[in-house]
Amino acid sequence: MTTQKVFFVSFSFSFLIDPSLMLLAQMVYWHSSAHMLGEACERCFGVHLEHGPPTEDGFFYDMRLPADFKGTVNEELYPALVSTANKIAGEKQNFERLSMTKEELLEMFKYNNLKTYFINSKIADGASSTVYRCGPLIDLCMGPHITNTSRVKAFTIYKVCLLNMVHF
Repeated sequence: MTTQKVFFVSFSFSFLIDPSLMLLAQMVYWHSSAHMLGEACERCFGVHLEHGPPTEDGFFYDMRLPADFKGTVNEELYPALVSTANKIAGEKQNFERLSMTKEELLEMFKYNNLKTYFINSKIADGASSTVYRCGPLIDLCMGPHITNTSRVKAFTIYKVCLLNMVHF
């Protein structure tokens, strides 16, 4: 595993001049927020993460609940997730880009069949890919990200979609 220097998008008034730059900045911000949501869900529920991209109107994370999870994820659980995400923001966790070989990725994510399926189907043998570390969360990711979690000043959850309640 090798650490690489990464340049991050910085937010400034220049984005007000070019709407396409503002959209890029928004996507980077939401992408980083998705990683914070993933970490909050791992901390609160012990989930296995799949992927968490930004969207046109926010972000999400696909995940699987552990087999021993009782009940459902619903609005009653939102305050715990938001509180945990706010703690993550307060920890000022840096986003660090790492390059790893396919073999290292398979070993790192061997506990998560969602990740190993993705790694085996998307990364060629002998190739490498990137992950981002943010606090205890390490996830497959190409970036980019904001510099650290303290840049997220507001975090809320509007809905949870349980399309396929799958446990591991």
